[in-house]
Amino acid sequence: MKCLIIYHQTRYKEELLNLFSEYSPELISHEYFDPGFAENFDFIVLSGGPIHISAEEDIKKEKEFIRNTNKPILGICLGLQIFGAMFGSKLFELDRLRKGFFNFELHGEKGTCYFNHKWFVKDAPPEFEVLRRNEEIIEALRHKTKPFLGVQCHPEISGEYGEKIKKIFIEEYVKPSLDSSTTEGLSSLPKASD
Repeated sequence: MKCLIIYHQTRYKEELLNLFSEYSPELISHEYFDPGFAENFDFIVLSGGPIHISAEEDIKKEKEFIRNTNKPILGICLGLQIFGAMFGSKLFELDRLRKGFFNFELHGEKGTCYFNHKWFVKDAPPEFEVLRRNEEIIEALRHKTKPFLGVQCHPEISGEYGEKIKKIFIEEYVKPSLDSSTTEGLSSLPKASD
């Protein structure tokens, strides 16, 4: 499997490359995103970062690619926010930076994950379902029909638990979407109650 990381100026670039090193990740800046190039990869990772994404013209080619693809996509921090913003949810700003390790659970796997954000999605777009919420903040969501998973945390700097999040994404989102021998296809993706 081949991984493409869309780089949004995250400060955790090396950690992200290390997390996905077994998939020979390639990095492309959001500024030079090329949909044709992205088609050469089995799955996509949207990095975190401090860029603007709310306006229609922000990362326009990238948003158009995401809207039209069925490739598995993991949205990390800003990546979750990209899913929210491009599918119609409003982004909200916290009074102060939320930074540090916090309890997290994804598909029954509990642990602590590192968060570093000031913006968040409060209401999931209709195409998505919430997997985890902490008060108003959506911490994890998934697309209802496409293999898209978004996490507000940073698995790339969350040690062993970050590896578990990666494994969940690969095993439950990437592999089922690439397995042409299954007739279940995308319907085999985990539901919010899983």
